[in-house]
Amino acid sequence: MTVLTAEPVTATWFLVGYAAESSVSARVAVNNFPFRVGRLPGLSLSLDIPAISKLHAEITLRNGMLYLRDLDSTNGTYLNGQRIVQPVVLSSGDLVQFAGEIFCLETNQDLSPIANTQHRVLDKFPTGLLNFEALLHDHAIEPHYQPIVVLNDMQRIGYESLARSNLEGLQYPGEMFSVASRLRQEGELSTLLRWEGVRIGKQLPGCPNLFVNTHPVELREGGLMESLRRIRDEFPTQPITLEIHEGSVTHGSVMKELQVELSELDIRLAYDDFGAGQARLVELVEVPPDFLKFDMRLIRDIDTGSLQRQQMLARLVDMVREVGIQAVAEGVETQAEAEICRQMGFDLAQGHFYGRPSPVEQIWQQDVKRMPLNELLRRFPAF
Repeated sequence: MTVLTAEPVTATWFLVGYAAESSVSARVAVNNFPFRVGRLPGLSLSLDIPAISKLHAEITLRNGMLYLRDLDSTNGTYLNGQRIVQPVVLSSGDLVQFAGEIFCLETNQDLSPIANTQHRVLDKFPTGLLNFEALLHDHAIEPHYQPIVVLNDMQRIGYESLARSNLEGLQYPGEMFSVASRLRQEGELSTLLRWEGVRIGKQLPGCPNLFVNTHPVELREGGLMESLRRIRDEFPTQPITLEIHEGSVTHGSVMKELQVELSELDIRLAYDDFGAGQARLVELVEVPPDFLKFDMRLIRDIDTGSLQRQQMLARLVDMVREVGIQAVAEGVETQAEAEICRQMGFDLAQGHFYGRPSPVEQIWQQDVKRMPLNELLRRFPAF
């Protein structure tokens, strides 16, 4: 990657980014217009990379605003993950991509002073950013499933679908959504994770209830119900529960409408991480979910916690069950935690004590090992 423009001290805007193919990072001043990008030498930003067109894109300044335009490039110019077809306005923090080369547009205020150099390594552009397109378009999701059990008899009634992938920098949900947030594609990612969670999870033994998640942006910007209708059309008999984070349960009227629509689709409702923020007891009464998952921080070490803490949790469990909600203890890791949760009246539980998140194949293998011989012969006559 070759950068020909020197960086003057008076520059206001910078392209700061990681060149994927050349493994070189750069900070480039955007201080002369039109600012042209391409493979030709002598441009404002010259990228000697085959995927870049000779004249790939340009940035212009009009009325104090920066505009990005693609110059009919072969492999496209992207703004925040979306290919552009006409000039678009740029803002600080935008991600600008020329073919596979990603840069962030920043200002003097965004950047700490750097010595007179054109190159530096940027930790904020992990490999995951470069792999995100493959994650979405190739559906490169490999969900893991964690069992949810009935506390009284340890029977598995369902599994929570948890996102995983083998793509570097995108192995876990936190990494995925960190990149999605920069690209403003949290909704698209959440929709994909739900779809793959059900599509693959339907192969689990016993047709269990699949608990799938949402992202708060879906409740704000819409699209959630459309994605759920598509899932129900494709998997009409699969038991499904939609989990919504406690912090998103803010407007009673919105939640009531959502609950009605879910009921029409035969999808149950769970509030997740109860107690992690402001426990909204009013909403619990007005729009009671089918399941309430108590945050793992309330459960952790509850067996050795103070009497006051144990009494408070027991009262909350009683209140929840009195309005017909099944109480779920999350994050149970020990026999002692499991026993005291059972004594407190929790209906269900989830955590490493009952099983770590695992792919479908591994869960089948574990079930077969535990299965009595007569059950094996019944299920697999050719065994």
